Amino acid sequence: FDTISKDMFDLLWEITPMDFKWCAFLVQSERLDFWKRFVDHHGPTPCLRDAVQGLWSEGVAYCLYQGADVYSKDYVKLCIRSPEVFRQITQCNPSATKEAYAEFLLQLQLRRVPDVALVEEFFWTHGFKEIHL
Repeated sequence: FDTISKDMFDLLWEITPMDFKWCAFLVQSERLDFWKRFVDHHGPTPCLRDAVQGLWSEGVAYCLYQGADVYSKDYVKLCIRSPEVFRQITQCNPSATKEAYAEFLLQLQLRRVPDVALVEEFFWTHGFKEIHL
């Protein structure tokens, strides 16, 4: 998707809209103009998972703006490694799960959490008071 022009994408889309199975590839390209058309066609909730998993802040923002349901899956555990995406997801006030907390502890041990205080505060305010290093 990096080398396709917007005009070519629009032309191909008019012939046949892109199948949902290509969602992760579209996220990887980070082409917001393509993403908007894709999300508008397939719906924001199914597209949100790939955008969060790809840690693509603009893609997540568009899905949330379009009304994606952040309560349908545990998105918190998918975005611990991106402060921008983590803020976007947690501003919607999802619940903190044991699985997400376990993922946080794992990523913390691997030193892959760029903003430890941000994530730690979220879990602390949701009842996870002990950090085990």
